[in-house]
Amino acid sequence: MAESEGLNKEAIDGRSRCEVQDKDNIWHGWSPAALKTKMSDALITKKKGSPTWLHRRRPRASMADNLLASKLELVEILKKNVEIEAEKKNLLLDEQLKQERLKTELLELQLSLAKNKN
Repeated sequence: MAESEGLNKEAIDGRSRCEVQDKDNIWHGWSPAALKTKMSDALITKKKGSPTWLHRRRPRASMADNLLASKLELVEILKKNVEIEAEKKNLLLDEQLKQERLKTELLELQLSLAKNKN
């Protein structure tokens, strides 16, 4: 009768012998309830400060950094090309100006010779 009272008491409490034995089990801390985390914990952590976010983000960020560096390099190359082109254009204009001065002097000399002949 003592055994039946014990079984009835276990049935009423909702505990079984297996649950009592589970306390000694090393996997007790791995229950789904113990492994769950609150959703607010994930929302509270700052995305960009999190090392896992940075680790996941790094390939795209590095690609963006490479793209930006390439664009900056292209701008520098274009800037140098424009400067070289401007120098060449200035030299060309200076040469044209010299030729125009020589033509003007030649015409002035021809005009003065024509006046002297008359």
